[in-house]
Amino acid sequence: MLISLLLLLAFSSLGISIANALGRRGGRSDKEIEELRERLMRLEQSMESMTGDVDRVSESQRFMTALLEDRARSQGALKPPARGDEKGGG
Repeated sequence: MLISLLLLLAFSSLGISIANALGRRGGRSDKEIEELRERLMRLEQSMESMTGDVDRVSESQRFMTALLEDRARSQGALKPPARGDEKGGG
């Protein structure tokens, strides 16, 4: 989830800086502007795709961690945490 947020911020700032640079430059033709809009749309779509992939990887990692913990507990290697220990011993 954190990685998704960082990717979102990185690509958003990149898009904003590109948009600002385009706004400062005058004399762009309509064709160039349309091409840049299309590029920004592709960038946005790829960013959304990557955040979805990162979310799937994160969910898979959580699932595998839960499976490994359950397996270790069933073999007696891990003990369930005590109530007081969950909050850092307080």
